[in-house]
Formats: sequence, structure tokens, C-alpha cells
Amino acid sequence: MDQTPISGSYAILIRNAVQQQEMEQRGTEMIEMFSSRSRV
Repeated sequence: MDQTPISGSYAILIRNAVQQQEMEQRGTEMIEMFSSRSRV
């Protein structure tokens, strides 16, 4: 019966988690780019 919308703090937690995943993906991509450059 409780139809409370998602609280703001919960939405922020989800947003932070998604941003962290994106940052980690970009980080690994950057590391791969730099490592491939240093190899040459």
C-alpha cells in the first residue's frame, strides 16, 4: 500500500554507482591506450 517514490538519496546512490562504473571503464581504456603507446 505504501506508494512512496524513490527517495532522493537512493537515486543519488544509484547515480554514483553508475558513474563509478563508467569511470572504471574509462580508466581501464586509458591505461590500455597508454600501455600500448609506451610499448611502441
